[in-house]
Amino acid sequence: MAQNFRRSVAQHREEIVRIFASVLEGRSGRPAELVSVYDAAARLTAEATVARNSLPAFDNSQMDGYAVRVDDFPESRAESASATFHLAPVIPAGTHPVALAPGFAAPIMTGAMVPEGATAIIPIEAVISAVGTEPHSFPDFSNDDYLETVTVTLPRPPRGQFIRSAGSDVAAGTVVIEAGTVLTPRHVGLLAALGIAEIAVQPRTEVLVLATGDEVQAPGETLKPGHIYDSNSAFLSAALHEIGVIPVRVSVSSDTVAEFERRLEEALAAHPNALAALTTGGISKGAFEVVKVALERSGIEFGSVAMQPGGPQGCGILEPSARHSGEHFADHAVHPVAVISFPGNPVSTAISFEIFVRPLLAAIARGETTLNAAMQRAHHQAILQLDSPELSVTSPPSKSQWRRGVVSTDPANGERLVQLLGSEQSHLVFALAQANALVNIPEGTAEAHHGDTLTVMMLEEG
Repeated sequence: MAQNFRRSVAQHREEIVRIFASVLEGRSGRPAELVSVYDAAARLTAEATVARNSLPAFDNSQMDGYAVRVDDFPESRAESASATFHLAPVIPAGTHPVALAPGFAAPIMTGAMVPEGATAIIPIEAVISAVGTEPHSFPDFSNDDYLETVTVTLPRPPRGQFIRSAGSDVAAGTVVIEAGTVLTPRHVGLLAALGIAEIAVQPRTEVLVLATGDEVQAPGETLKPGHIYDSNSAFLSAALHEIGVIPVRVSVSSDTVAEFERRLEEALAAHPNALAALTTGGISKGAFEVVKVALERSGIEFGSVAMQPGGPQGCGILEPSARHSGEHFADHAVHPVAVISFPGNPVSTAISFEIFVRPLLAAIARGETTLNAAMQRAHHQAILQLDSPELSVTSPPSKSQWRRGVVSTDPANGERLVQLLGSEQSHLVFALAQANALVNIPEGTAEAHHGDTLTVMMLEEG
């Protein structure tokens, strides 16, 4: 039987880091997945990506204008040096032009292939004069008359002017994305520009989400007397999805140990590679604490953390060989699974997830291995803003309090400022929805005043 623990927030963080590090250590690499570039954003690359083609793939025009041969101009360093040309056929983007003959200028559009022989592009705005058309407008290309009737006088350009050379952005054979890169829309655009349709990525991490309670109903159902809607599953699923983890929502369990065990066993069987299971409710000191009863026999520890809200907590590793009631609890598990149990109060669940789990799972989804660093990175300092200098906030003598707040930036000096939202009470879901940060009032704080520096955790920041 696991022993009940009493921990500080820092101690509980350290234990959860240890649990995830241990679970990850025992996992072998899973085969990479090939995904379409259209579905690749936020995925972690499994291998380096090498450009098979150059970018640009061909010399192309940077401007709408005229493609010319610089050697057709008189040799002169005078700024007024110019030459007059008959026109070659127009070159729209997406066509393969014929070679440019000496003595001709080819109308060319932005992005169009530069014809063989051309050594510079003169923008249409730079045309000195024209016969048969306006100087700064192209002639009518609807028929070929312009080839006989139009001439343009152009200034001598520098060699290579406004030509984007093949491979000037990316040369074929260049490693453009390293292995272990979290793909952004910018990466996806690069892949598509290089003609890469699929990319090898790491399989996404799966995490089970189990909310318990006879009183819990799914949103959209007609609420029975004394019941509440299941916001915990919705919050955790959305938070996991946001950091690149696949949430596996397990149907809400009733307040019976057998039902909870059955649902968890079915989920493990269906998702044998799940990294973790997050549970909500059923871990306190009530008469129907089914999560605690079911999981304690498998080595999961339960106890209290000196924090408000979110005191009751549970965590541990569910081993494939874990037994209870004479049966394998995780017969179908291929790997050890991290189990993190939160209290059932929605705000307590959300705050517990943000403090103990989000930074770790976000780092794991990014392929990071230094989990302690991920925890530290999530913390910032902000200056408390109260309505009056005479006001103050306090924390209980033996608990670290986590309040909801809004962090902004002082335009004068760039410092973070934080204002509190609502009270410290744990049921205020609306205040949590309006917040962008959690504000830590350290345990035993007699008074925190306007202008004091406090630790904050930015919400939705991994």
